[in-house]
Amino acid sequence: MVLTDVHGNVRRALKLSQEAERLKPDLVVLCGDLTHFGTLEDAETVLKCFRGFKTIYVPGNCDPPALLDIEELSDALNIHGKLHIHDSVGFLGVGGALEGPFKTPIEFTEDHVARLLEKAFKGFDGRLIVVSHNPPWNTRVDRTFIGIHIGSKALRRFIEKVKPLAVLCGHVHEARGIDQLSETVIVNPGPARNGFYAFLDVDGGVKINLNRV
Repeated sequence: MVLTDVHGNVRRALKLSQEAERLKPDLVVLCGDLTHFGTLEDAETVLKCFRGFKTIYVPGNCDPPALLDIEELSDALNIHGKLHIHDSVGFLGVGGALEGPFKTPIEFTEDHVARLLEKAFKGFDGRLIVVSHNPPWNTRVDRTFIGIHIGSKALRRFIEKVKPLAVLCGHVHEARGIDQLSETVIVNPGPARNGFYAFLDVDGGVKINLNRV
């Protein structure tokens, strides 16, 4: 089960956790912006909604910078800058967003994103899924409502080089959807604060459903 951009909406998070109870996913993945310029306590409140599920996350650009350095919060594992193996699938995490005009709490340069990806990847030889708050550049899922692509070029280059099974991302609320780069499926489930989520199945190929509660 893939979620992104909760933005502190605990009511929706609880409703999505009820949906998770129904679906019984092997893993809950949160692609950042747990809070809306909130605190660690706010992030923990959101993550508590998914206790009882194996949960991994990356911080988004609207989350507190202190979240970057916390390995685990409310039983959820922070995979920013790391490779986490779950059921033989590698989940590589990169949080935050690119530097922009709004000076949000967690922003990185393209060079920093490239270094994070390569350092975490370390030549992993297996099925790989990238969990990124920022989408890859020039895709259906990074286009703003005014038609500008704001995704990461470093992430796109990494995808083209490594060819992961899938990239799970968010950040651009209006760009909910599915795209593909070569062999890689790219998913922006849409903002969870509005009840959106995706369900991903990687057994025997990549299958995705976009849903709403």
